[in-house]
Amino acid sequence: MLGVGNNIMMEQRNMRGRTKLNQALIVLDCLLLLATLAFIWSNSMQSVETSQDQSRTILNVIKPLLETIVGRDNVTDHLVRKLAHFIEFSALGIGSAMFLVLCKRVRLQPIMNCLFAGLVVAIIDETVQIVSGRGSQVQDVLLDFAGVIFGLIATILIYLIIAHRKRDYNQTKQWREWNHCVPLLTFGIKP
Repeated sequence: MLGVGNNIMMEQRNMRGRTKLNQALIVLDCLLLLATLAFIWSNSMQSVETSQDQSRTILNVIKPLLETIVGRDNVTDHLVRKLAHFIEFSALGIGSAMFLVLCKRVRLQPIMNCLFAGLVVAIIDETVQIVSGRGSQVQDVLLDFAGVIFGLIATILIYLIIAHRKRDYNQTKQWREWNHCVPLLTFGIKP
């Protein structure tokens, strides 16, 4: 009987530890989301010249990699800029999905809320570009939103696959433990 009480107390301590870890991860994720927003909007505040210089620098670095994917003559400054939009907003989608996972809110309404928030961020991003004198494009809003959708859905799918495998593993483990006890119970032997 004393062993059962100790097990319960140990489990409660483990739960508190997991809760503190989970809270710390939520705070970290929120900070990463804020950093992602700052990165996205700070890029939009740059002048046309600064933005073009940055795109050319990145183009020179990743051109060999992109050439293997899209072909030698297809790597342009325009492609790099559009790819940057998609990647930035994919990171936002991943961070949003991680927030849902950590808060245990992987359900339709919270997912839709994250998608809507991502769309709002994309619209604000293009509005910031208008203010900075760079102009705005509906195509960029759609590309940004596609990045949010990709990041969010991919992360949630990975989470669901891992959770499903973990649940299957735990069920198999419980069955093995129970199956091991069945012969002992049939002979009146208690494990």
